[in-house]
Amino acid sequence: MTGRILKDTDARAVETPRDRSMARGFESKDVEFQQAEAERREPARGPVSAEEGTREAARRTVELALFQARAELARTRSSVRRDALSRAVVDLETQLGVTPDSRR
Repeated sequence: MTGRILKDTDARAVETPRDRSMARGFESKDVEFQQAEAERREPARGPVSAEEGTREAARRTVELALFQARAELARTRSSVRRDALSRAVVDLETQLGVTPDSRR
């Protein structure tokens, strides 16, 4: 407790172990459901070769860098930094094969 004196009439004054276990049980069931749904939605993929794995990892790295550059570009106020980030975004989009028409 935080040193506050609680009255018997305070509804929050009494927290039983039963209350905590019910909430924790509900949360764990929800987590299990979310994990099951994620597995169900994920397309089944066969084994990946080392080359394909490397290619996918590189693509994910470029996608994350592009996401970060776009986010920073939206926040940046410096015109010099905005120019540099704009060039970086174009370069990263080129690496991913994104055309101007398919940009978000």
